[in-house]
Amino acid sequence: MNSLESIPPLIAHRGGAHDAPENTLEAFKKAISFGSFMCEFDVQLTQDNYLVVIHDETLDRTTSGTGRVQDLVLNKIQLLDAGSWKDSKFSGARVSTLDQVMALFLDPACQTKVNIEIKTSKNSDIASRAQNKKITEALIQWLKNLKKLDPKYYSKILISSFSPEALFLVRKNFAPSELSLGYLCFIKSWDQDFLKLKNKISAELQALSCLSLNINADALTPEHIKQIKQIQANCQVPYLLAYTVNDLKTMEYLSTQGVDGVFSDCLNIFI
Repeated sequence: MNSLESIPPLIAHRGGAHDAPENTLEAFKKAISFGSFMCEFDVQLTQDNYLVVIHDETLDRTTSGTGRVQDLVLNKIQLLDAGSWKDSKFSGARVSTLDQVMALFLDPACQTKVNIEIKTSKNSDIASRAQNKKITEALIQWLKNLKKLDPKYYSKILISSFSPEALFLVRKNFAPSELSLGYLCFIKSWDQDFLKLKNKISAELQALSCLSLNINADALTPEHIKQIKQIQANCQVPYLLAYTVNDLKTMEYLSTQGVDGVFSDCLNIFI
């Protein structure tokens, strides 16, 4: 069995976005230096089919450029400044490829695990769905190439997405004993987003054999957590994770209610 078996209680969200530009090598190096035991980050696909680590579909918010990631080639994207928007001291930070980021985490001296989120569009048009599939297939091929290097690398990796379709495509290629999955869920209205969909969510969790169910923290009241924990038990999902938690009081409260871990931007508060 090579898959990730355990998830730590604190996960650096986008590498710890409070202390450095999100999803950059600078953020990941800082998170590792803090002693973070897991980093979460997002992948998008360039026009020339490189997986790059960036959250948004567009470059506008976190770089000096504009436009969609999928419309630009890698060498153009890597000319952009991905740090100055955060602070001038990070001027020169770049958007990195998945290979460049994972070189940090696959170093034998690094004990930090990773959660790679497949970023998919919320739009349901044909072009968006095709791009979602393209990103997922690119990541699957990347994972297959990684397996050729050493299948034990999978023991450091959790793959997650808000898209069940993306997760099912990954699971089709990798058994639960090979690769662990996290099911991302955003609950705006408990009645509309969860109660009406809980049967669908339960069925997908079970079919995917997920290691974790990841839910927005503001939806997790004690009664809601109780109901979710029942689904966890029924579907044999070991971990309930909450995003994004940036204060110690909330983290401690969620922990007492049965939440197993949190994603946070503010690592210095907890470490």
